[in-house]
Amino acid sequence: MNFTGIISQMDMKKVKLLDENRLNLELENEGFKVCVLQEIESTNSSLKAHLEQHHHGYVLVSEVQTKGRGRQERSFISNASKGIYASFVWRMKFDPQQLRWFSLMLAKAIVNALNQSTALDFKIKWPNDIYLENKKCGGILIESEINPEQTEVSLVCGFGINVYQQDFPTELKDKVISIEDCCKHVLDRNELLVEILREINKQCLKPYQAHSKELYMQSCIIPHKWVNIQQNREFFKAKLIGINDDA
Repeated sequence: MNFTGIISQMDMKKVKLLDENRLNLELENEGFKVCVLQEIESTNSSLKAHLEQHHHGYVLVSEVQTKGRGRQERSFISNASKGIYASFVWRMKFDPQQLRWFSLMLAKAIVNALNQSTALDFKIKWPNDIYLENKKCGGILIESEINPEQTEVSLVCGFGINVYQQDFPTELKDKVISIEDCCKHVLDRNELLVEILREINKQCLKPYQAHSKELYMQSCIIPHKWVNIQQNREFFKAKLIGINDDA
């Protein structure tokens, strides 16, 4: 059975497969080069393993991930053509403050793009989970390598968005959501990915500015709430009341 054969006939009526030529044509002025695969274990793992071979702005996206993963090595469900599973290379000067803010502004960029594309109200669950209707709709995983001189950092930035995904484990049914659950019009993952990458350029190429905190907090859904924090393999509770200049 070929790749499209694993998608039901009903799904094929609404699902458009990712189109590498179209994506690169629409992003030719954005500095991104997109490679579309039919299947991979993990886009992040693949880029990380061959990081030195890829330039800034190289994007790897797959229709399926067989071992998709998120933060703290949690698995990320990545069924055939049901979402956007992408990772990209981003290189920048090594600056701890800028690096911390990059993670938050990446989430802000994705939320902005999704809101503009769907007319829905996506939010960020601190630090960078993507939420819709108080349920998780996507996540971000950033892995980094710093050069020996500690002057440049190379990031592998992965994000996964549930677009048509409905096959969730029973224990997650009340905690996760897909865009199609709330969106009234047919979704084109090519259009969503283009808008996300454009907004990433818009938000993440800029250095941290004083208003970055306000921009992020406008989309954050848990200010003034207690959260679980992991630091140095220890867990503790803290009340999130805002973000300081160090993110």
